[in-house]
Amino acid sequence: MHTRAKFWRYPPGRGASGTLSTWQEELFVVLEGNAAIDLGDPAERHELPRGSVCVVQPGTPLQLRNDGDEDVLFFIVGAPPEEGGADYFPDVD
Repeated sequence: MHTRAKFWRYPPGRGASGTLSTWQEELFVVLEGNAAIDLGDPAERHELPRGSVCVVQPGTPLQLRNDGDEDVLFFIVGAPPEEGGADYFPDVD
């Protein structure tokens, strides 16, 4: 299996731009803090407490969020490992 992995730290109040990966499956693991992820169109919010694992299939719009008052540390794995190939869309309120 060919993958790429990264650690991302989100400070309180931070959200990533909404994305849609047309070819990559992504796995999100919350190592510290409590996060949320908006999935689909229309977006449906899912809470991700510490220790949560979320797998997102290619073609699913998503937006990660830290609405809490402490940092969130994610471990994110994508397969295949290539970067790019994502569409960006406006943030969900």
